[in-house]
Amino acid sequence: VSECDVVVFSSVRAGANTRDSVVGLPGHLWTWEDPWPGVVEGGAAYFQGERHPGARTPMMFHVVSRQGADEFEAAWLAGGAASGAAEAHAAPSSAPPCAPSSTPSPAGGKRRRAGYLAWEATRIAAWKPRLGRETDARAIPPEVDWLRTAVHTAKGCYRGQETIARVLNLGRPPRRLTYLQLDGSRGDLPAPGTPIEVGGRQVGVITSSARHADEGPIALALLARTVPIGTVFNIDGVAAAQEEIVPVHGKSSVSPQTRPGADLSREAGQRGGSTGFGGLGSALGAR
Repeated sequence: VSECDVVVFSSVRAGANTRDSVVGLPGHLWTWEDPWPGVVEGGAAYFQGERHPGARTPMMFHVVSRQGADEFEAAWLAGGAASGAAEAHAAPSSAPPCAPSSTPSPAGGKRRRAGYLAWEATRIAAWKPRLGRETDARAIPPEVDWLRTAVHTAKGCYRGQETIARVLNLGRPPRRLTYLQLDGSRGDLPAPGTPIEVGGRQVGVITSSARHADEGPIALALLARTVPIGTVFNIDGVAAAQEEIVPVHGKSSVSPQTRPGADLSREAGQRGGSTGFGGLGSALGAR
């Protein structure tokens, strides 16, 4: 099956988002419910505020056969008028050259079609990292709060286990993801890859940016962890204020309050002692 055999739609809804609205529609193959921003079994959260903004916009992804894509879209959009559902959006999660043409939204329906840029703005406002945007060759999940859904820290061995366990136990990931509220007085947005400087020194980079219908111009950025949260940046003449996602101290919801093995001597630590997270026991505290 090639990418031109299927179309991936994403639905975003402000209330309960169930599979019932898509199962049985023309061309529907399967649906995946994104757990973001929930914390799955074995996961960990870095943002620990009262309410994660992503909780307002739960997402589902629907894989649909290309031949049935137009019928699927029309049927799903029409369903909003009959069900009385809260306003939702249906948009292809990508736009390959072979994407199908779209049919008009039914008049009076409470479901609306939104384009890829609107979906991207919703993702950014939900603080949801995207592979290839918020990540690079050096990225690790704790830097972007991806331990919520990406890694089961209590399972058996996995690639990168030592790095994940060290950051979970000691905190201090090298970088941290932050949400930026951009000055809206200009019409342009800083592009992904735009460097962020303080005092002539680069301290981070814009990873994603968009213009949100409610939030206005927004962005995600990957910064050096030690950059103070109160720093307001000047990015090519655009002021940008931070909203903390990964905290400066770099501790997660499952990180121990004290360094594992801190109360042990080196000799005792080598024999084994305090249990840390991530499957490495006291090895981190013994050094």
